[in-house]
Amino acid sequence: LMGYLRFFNNPQDELALARVLKVPNKGIFPATLEKVENLAAGRNCSLWEALLHWKIIPDINEAQGNAIQKLCDYHSQYDSAFQQGLLSHTLRSAIEHCGYMKNLRDQQEADGRNPRLDVAEEFFRGLEQFEHRNRKKKATLTQFLQELALNASRQEDEDENGKLERVQLMTIHRSKGLEFPIVYLAGLDNDHFPSPKTVAEGGICEERRLFYVAMTRAKEELVCTWPRTKLFHKKMRDVSPSTFLFEIPAELWEHPLGQKQVEDRHEYLTDFFSGLREQLNGTD
Repeated sequence: LMGYLRFFNNPQDELALARVLKVPNKGIFPATLEKVENLAAGRNCSLWEALLHWKIIPDINEAQGNAIQKLCDYHSQYDSAFQQGLLSHTLRSAIEHCGYMKNLRDQQEADGRNPRLDVAEEFFRGLEQFEHRNRKKKATLTQFLQELALNASRQEDEDENGKLERVQLMTIHRSKGLEFPIVYLAGLDNDHFPSPKTVAEGGICEERRLFYVAMTRAKEELVCTWPRTKLFHKKMRDVSPSTFLFEIPAELWEHPLGQKQVEDRHEYLTDFFSGLREQLNGTD
């Protein structure tokens, strides 16, 4: 259910899209998905955008094309209702339509109990209560998902004494109002932060504000990281640091921007080849 909500909230979320494709199975074969992934890699776009343009892939047969189009039409059918704030009713209709509720009903146990269906109904009640609390303003999927994430974070991240005893992984939105001695910001490359989609929609200032929120969660030390290269739809490509990093005055960095990355890479290569030479010298 969370996967479906995340999918309708943001079809670019490929983990959520994968859940929707598999449960129940939407009839799109792995070989077909590979062709779609190749299109996404070639056009440097998301998997969802590639699915929307499946017709330009020359060797997808009619049956697979129909399966993809059915998924695209399925999203279009319910997306507008979610955008209007009709959350619980629309989710029920959407998962009934795709056969997920039938799958749950079929899992009834011999004694008549159906724990998974009970959990789903509890989820619907929670969504209905959220809509009721926000009845004076339009409830949104984004708000509901953020509220769930925040509640889960509060339950999981405090021990019996209310003190944090472990590393926390969280989104920037979940970190609002919190502070930590040391904060690591990962994945700060231009493919992710700022979000290309948000920038295209004119939201660069909002992305910069979020970056400021992320940085100011650190009380003592802030570590900013980004990859030199990454695998994108099965193809390796170079990446560049987030443009926001270059807006920070140079005197505030412990090292010049990117120097630590170069030093770490040099140290790794030196150790690697040194170890390799030792292995070769020790062979007969």
